[in-house]
Amino acid sequence: MAQLTKKAILTSFTKLIEERSFDKIKVRDIVEDCGITRNAFYYHFQDMYAVVDELLAIETKRIISRASEDKNPEKSLFSAAGVAIWNKRALYHIYNSSRRDDVLRYFRNAVYTVMEYYVNKIAGDSPVSWQVRELTASFCADAIYGAVLRWLDNPRGSDIDETLAQMDELFGNSVKDVLQKGRASP
Repeated sequence: MAQLTKKAILTSFTKLIEERSFDKIKVRDIVEDCGITRNAFYYHFQDMYAVVDELLAIETKRIISRASEDKNPEKSLFSAAGVAIWNKRALYHIYNSSRRDDVLRYFRNAVYTVMEYYVNKIAGDSPVSWQVRELTASFCADAIYGAVLRWLDNPRGSDIDETLAQMDELFGNSVKDVLQKGRASP
């Protein structure tokens, strides 16, 4: 029963964040939408930010799970981050909230986690140092993060999925090349 309540809270929050800004969603709105008590909400989550953290953690796990089945990771490295934008309208509403920095920090870490997974998958068990792997994952994560921030600042200006697909086309194989160069360096 507890897992059903937690899932209902997450579903309700996702629905509400599509409709309005994060700052305008209150615990009261979620409990009314779910038909639960405030105590039930606080049993599962400390506050609204814990709900966002949980949603981002679930999405990160889902992306990595999907990535484990990816047969050609260098061709979908950047597009994987597009999946991290599980709901563009929700991300936009959270981005335009008073706690933007906290959410962006978490989003940046989630993108880095996904890129680290992909870089390690592309490198495989080749003798590439952890420093080269970390630098490559950071570079990719920063590129994606920058593209997403530009999109959030002007969501009507470009299609983020198209931008990430273009990044795959232009830079996907470069990651493999960088890792091979990293194998050759001392």
